[in-house]
Amino acid sequence: MRLRLIVDNVLICEVFDASATAPHLRHSKTTDERGRGLFLISRFTRRWGTRHTRDGKVIWAEQSLAEPAGSFTESAGSLTESAG
Repeated sequence: MRLRLIVDNVLICEVFDASATAPHLRHSKTTDERGRGLFLISRFTRRWGTRHTRDGKVIWAEQSLAEPAGSFTESAGSLTESAG
């Protein structure tokens, strides 16, 4: 596994791995021990995606640095988004 960070007007985080299996977004049950990664990425980043390489795949996520992100607060055990 390899990690690459690119900073410009956005922060792009890329994670490389040797698996050719395509990831998929799912909604895990509270008792599941895995499967929350892409769900969290989809909630907290501007956009994300995957691309296949000769040696596996890259999963990337983009977060704006120019625009203020919504603030997230914990309420009754779940995360909720609020403006500002």
